[in-house]
Amino acid sequence: MTPLQSIRQILLAATLALAALPAATAAARPADTADPAHCTPPAHVGEGRALDLALDLAVDWPDVAVPPGTAQALGVHVTNTGSLPTDRATTVVVHGFQPNTYTADPGPALTPLPAGGVSFAIPAGVSPGETVSRTVTVELGASVPPHATERCAVTAADGPDGADRATAVYDVVTGAPVVHVVATVLPARGKPGETVPLVAVLGNAGPSNEYTGPAVFTFRAPTRTHWARPSAYRCTPDASATVLTCRYPGAPLTWRDEAEELPLTIAPSARPGTRLNGGTVTATDPFDPVVFHGAGFGVDVTS
Repeated sequence: MTPLQSIRQILLAATLALAALPAATAAARPADTADPAHCTPPAHVGEGRALDLALDLAVDWPDVAVPPGTAQALGVHVTNTGSLPTDRATTVVVHGFQPNTYTADPGPALTPLPAGGVSFAIPAGVSPGETVSRTVTVELGASVPPHATERCAVTAADGPDGADRATAVYDVVTGAPVVHVVATVLPARGKPGETVPLVAVLGNAGPSNEYTGPAVFTFRAPTRTHWARPSAYRCTPDASATVLTCRYPGAPLTWRDEAEELPLTIAPSARPGTRLNGGTVTATDPFDPVVFHGAGFGVDVTS
């Protein structure tokens, strides 16, 4: 297993651990600058002479903000308001947009639509006055803009000609991003007096993308080492060169691991065969309610 594969496993473990943390709102939150995207309503609705589709928003789509990257259940209820049982399959279309994804397990078989959203069929034989309910889980894309309202539609049509058609509209309100920044440092070694590239892998355990930042990673050098110059991009050492602060905008923290090489100088008096411990890494972000404390790290001194 390569070092990068090992670190991906470490970050995955951090993701699973952080998933259990409750979402919270930061005291000071930067303004989100992304433009909102909207679901595309159908071009033609129709009169709905024999079918009536209704969404109970209080139950089927809760009136709460949904953070980007998280899922919510959408209940779809199709009622036959005609006087005869349906003799053809009823096609239901959940209009949406990319990068949202849709699942129904257990539930109806979903057919993805090119422009976003899905469709599924309700078999013929729905009796007059009967309501058929299906649940579709809508997972908002991690990059969906926060603090936006997206108006979405669901349509139902009886048969291929769609003579009997009904539509319901519901609003998806996106909440603040849920961000959990993580970091780890790969093992390093070097000779006394040598400057070695210490590799740090930074990431966001999500589930939302980080939009505006800054995410701040603080590295404390192991004993008998100091941060060398020139520093890594976006990073600045303190006066003693023992603490390195790296600030990142949102772009590198969109579900990707960002590897940075941090030049570290080993003291000339360090003894070969020893390990210089004491390195630490912490991380903060305006959208992350918890300060991240990574595992300690050190440098092996070679001859």
